[in-house]
Amino acid sequence: MLFRPRNEWNTISSEFTNASTIYKSYVIPLSAIGPIATMLGALVFGKVGTMFGPVNAPLGAALQGAVAHYVLGLASVYALAIALDVLAPSFGAQSNRVQALKLAAYASTPSWLLAALLLVPQFGLLVLLGLVYTLWLLALGVPVVMKVPGNAPEKATAYRLIAVIVALVLILIFEAVAGVFGA
Repeated sequence: MLFRPRNEWNTISSEFTNASTIYKSYVIPLSAIGPIATMLGALVFGKVGTMFGPVNAPLGAALQGAVAHYVLGLASVYALAIALDVLAPSFGAQSNRVQALKLAAYASTPSWLLAALLLVPQFGLLVLLGLVYTLWLLALGVPVVMKVPGNAPEKATAYRLIAVIVALVLILIFEAVAGVFGA
């Protein structure tokens, strides 16, 4: 997914799976990377990494924030999948909740992997690189996974743009809610 995304989206698009398998084998373990790294960073350094730099965080607050980020991270993948599925017919794409979940989950890979950098709070800003790559993967995967007709490039472009905007809005909402809980 990280190095040959065009090929991977074609493979992922045709894979037979279900929501439970995607969550159990992919979303649940990978989305735990950031919260675990955050907790370890707080334990070792007494700080957590944020996009604004390291912030002092007592262990209790770091734990609360890590749990909130984990739970909301799981929910955000599902929320994005629902949005992608609901939007699909507007762009001539197929409405398919599992395809939308595959797209939301696998596009999130770089964000989850780069969240390991939260182990060192000073690297928190670098996690944004994962977000940028996640949004690019999402845009790249939309027409393939959601099966936008090949004769409608303008619909594919519009769907890509709306998908990225929806993802950004969801991230902002979930980050704001998670921030209320600690870190």
